[in-house]
Amino acid sequence: MLKIATRGSRLAMRQSGMIRDMLLEKAGLEAELMVVRTAGDVIQNKPLSEVKGAGFFTKEIEQALFDGRADIAVHSLKDLPIQQPPGIDVVAIAERENPSEALLTRTENIDDSRPLNLNEGLTIGTSAIRRKAQIRALRPDLKVKDLRGNVTTRLEKLREGEYDAIIIAYAGLKRVGVEIDDLELRVLKRDEFVPAPAQGALAVETRIKDYDVASRAAKINHADTKSAVDAERRLLLLCGGGCHLPLGANLTRAEEGWVMTVFWSYLLPDKTEKYLRAKISSEDFDQLVEESYAYIKSTEISDLLNFKGRSKDLPRKLLITRPSEKTDELGEKLAAKDIELIPYPVQSLRKNFDEKEWIDIEQEFEAYEYIILTSANAVQFFKEILEDSDIAPEKYSHKKIATVGVKTAEACSEAFPDSEIIVSHISTGAGLGAHLLDYRKGKALFPCAREAGHDLQRVLGDAGWHVRRFEIYESIPEKKENLPDVNPGEVAYYCFTSPLAAEYTFDKIDLPENSIIISIGPRTSEKIKKSGYKVDWELPNSNLEWLWQVL
Repeated sequence: MLKIATRGSRLAMRQSGMIRDMLLEKAGLEAELMVVRTAGDVIQNKPLSEVKGAGFFTKEIEQALFDGRADIAVHSLKDLPIQQPPGIDVVAIAERENPSEALLTRTENIDDSRPLNLNEGLTIGTSAIRRKAQIRALRPDLKVKDLRGNVTTRLEKLREGEYDAIIIAYAGLKRVGVEIDDLELRVLKRDEFVPAPAQGALAVETRIKDYDVASRAAKINHADTKSAVDAERRLLLLCGGGCHLPLGANLTRAEEGWVMTVFWSYLLPDKTEKYLRAKISSEDFDQLVEESYAYIKSTEISDLLNFKGRSKDLPRKLLITRPSEKTDELGEKLAAKDIELIPYPVQSLRKNFDEKEWIDIEQEFEAYEYIILTSANAVQFFKEILEDSDIAPEKYSHKKIATVGVKTAEACSEAFPDSEIIVSHISTGAGLGAHLLDYRKGKALFPCAREAGHDLQRVLGDAGWHVRRFEIYESIPEKKENLPDVNPGEVAYYCFTSPLAAEYTFDKIDLPENSIIISIGPRTSEKIKKSGYKVDWELPNSNLEWLWQVL
C-alpha cells in the first residue's frame, strides 16, 4: 500500500485524508497516512517572520519522498516553496476551498460599523507578515500580537483571553471541523482583506521517476484551481518569492475573464510603510500576472523616486548597460513618455571557445538529446558555430532546445525552427534545471558564457543527468573613451544587465546616493550589493518589457 507523508496536526490529517479518499475514488490508488514532523511543528516559540529559509512546513515531508519512506506528499500549497527540489514535482492540485480569511472574536468585541468588525484598541493575533500589514492598513489602532500553533491551539488562546481576536484561513477552519458556537465568525471579503497566493489549495507531490503513481495521482487535478493558483504563485515569484512577503493575491472568475486582487506593502527609506491595493482584469493569465506585477512595482518605484527627491523638472534619464541596437525599441517607447534612454555598452561579447573540445563534441553530437541555451547571445554564437561546422541541419533539428524566458525562446525558435522548444518561466539556471526534471532524463549540451553560473549543472547532475558545459563566448570590458559621457547627477535610473556589467560600470562611474538602481536577476543584485549599493528593484529576467511596463 502506498504511503502519504503528512504533518500530524488535526488539520493536516484531515486534508491528507481528503486527498487519500480522492486518490482512491478517482485514480484507484490505495494509500495510508504517514505522519512526518516538520521544523514548523517543532519550532513554536518564534514568529514566522523570524524563521529563515524556505520549506519551513514542507522540507521534512519532501525528504520522506526522497528517502523512499513515502510515495506521495500532501501540502497546503501556500506553504510550498515556489521552486521544487530536483526529482519531485506537484502532479495535482485539488479543487480549492474558499480562500478567504476568517476573523474570530468574542461577542463583546464586535463592531460591524468598523473595518474588520472590531472595537477600538483590541489585540489581534497573527504571525503572517501579509496579515499584519493589512491590519495596520485597515486598523492602525489595533495591537497585533504574534500567534502560532494549530487551529485548536489558536482558538484556545482566543477563548482564554490572550487575544481579543484572531485571523486564520477559513479553509483550515472549515476542514478541521471544530465547534465555534461560542465565538463570533466573520468571513472577510477577499477584495478587502486579500488572501495569500494559493490559499485554500492542496498540492500533491510525487517522485518524478514514479511515472505510474504520478500519472494516476494527476487525475485528481482541478484545472481551474491550478490555473488560478499558478498565476498567483507566479506573481509571488516575480515579487521575490516566499511566505515572508507582504503580498496578498487572489484570482477569481468574472464576466470579462479573470480578476486579480492584490495587496502589497513596502517601506520607504525612512521606514514609512506604504500600502497598495488593486484589481486588475484580463482574459490572459500571463498578461494578468505581468500587469499586476508592473502595477505593484511602478507604484513602489514612483514613491521611491519622490522620496529621493527626483523632481519631474529634472531630466528623466535611464542608463542601461546594453548597446543601442539592443535597446532601440525600448528607447522609442520611453521617449514617448519623456524619458531619455542612455545605452552604456560597458562590455562587449566575443566568441571564444576551445576548438579541440568542439571537435570532441562534434564526434558525439548525435548522443545529445537536449541543447540548453539560456540567453539570446548563446543562441547566436552557438548557431554560428554549428553553421561553420560539418554538422548538417537535419542532425540538430530533432533535438530538444531548453531555454528560459520569452525572448530567448523566440531566438531559439528562429534559429531552430524544426526543434521542440522547452521554456521555463523561472529565469535562473536552477529554475530551468528543475523544469527539465519533468522530462525524460538524458544527455545535454550546455553552450554558455564563460561567466555563466553552475546551478543548472548541479540540479540536473544531482538527478542523474549528464550535462556537458561548453563555454563559447566571454565578456570583455569596454574602454572608457569608447563610452558615452555621462553626468551621473542627471541620471535617475541605472539598469544593470549582468554582474560583470555592474562591476565594469562601477569602475567608471560613481553613482549618486539618490540613484534608483535596477538589476536583472539575483546574481546581478548580489554583485551590486557587494559593491556597496542598494538594489531598488530586481527584474525577473532580461525581457525589457518588464522595464517598460513599470517605467
